[in-house]
Amino acid sequence: MYLTREEEAILNGELGYPYALAMKVVVAVGDSLKAERLIPVVHAHVSGVSYFNIGDAGLEFIESLAGSNAVFRVFTTANPYAAMMSSSYGSLPDDVVRKQLRIINYLRSMGARAFTCAPYYVRRPSYGEHLAWAESNAVLYTNSLIGAWSNREGGPLALLEGLLGKTYAAGIHLREGREPKCFVSVKNYESSFLYSSMLGLRVGELCPDSIPFVEGLEGMLEEHARAFLASFGSVSNAPMVVFNKLTPHSREFLKNLDMVERFSIDLSDLRSALS
Repeated sequence: MYLTREEEAILNGELGYPYALAMKVVVAVGDSLKAERLIPVVHAHVSGVSYFNIGDAGLEFIESLAGSNAVFRVFTTANPYAAMMSSSYGSLPDDVVRKQLRIINYLRSMGARAFTCAPYYVRRPSYGEHLAWAESNAVLYTNSLIGAWSNREGGPLALLEGLLGKTYAAGIHLREGREPKCFVSVKNYESSFLYSSMLGLRVGELCPDSIPFVEGLEGMLEEHARAFLASFGSVSNAPMVVFNKLTPHSREFLKNLDMVERFSIDLSDLRSALS
């Protein structure tokens, strides 16, 4: 991978341990995906900050970064964390509460702005922006409905990308990485949370590893699209769905759909399955 002089200096430790580690990891991931360079991102989002997710190992990792004066170089948010419940519902063990608060305080000291699984409500991306997000529903939302670009990152990788303000130029960040590989036609769509969620699940099952182009949902409301994408992301590894007329510039993808797998879903059949 080509690195600029500034990037090489960071890799060699001129900004300190946290940034050298971040550069080493991001470059290694990029090399494994044959990325030719790094690109700047404007927003990082870190998942897996609950103590129940990351345990002592994750706490120690974040502590080592914060203790080395690491600071996020771009706007950074993180997922929700283990909550301290009121006494009427019982409470978490004291050691869990203390460790969770340490995680949150370390992230805040590094510059985390908010804790949410919907970072697009805290800072709405713009079309064409490059992001480093590690929350599957948020990644699917921004790629599919806004037209900003983020791979589905792991939480630790997104954290390190937030320190660098950069990610690897591969996957969804490249035009060819956004090409649909399957085509799904939906018939008799009825706008609702239930049917949208069911459709998302079914499309994800049909396209578990590839981006689908979906027609027949042109009148779908945004909140129903979010339900579709949340279900889709639970069974598919794809980072986006191209919705006809809903995804920005969706028609540009039509010219490359001749050689993809094709499926048809009739919502009437799904409704019958519920009756």
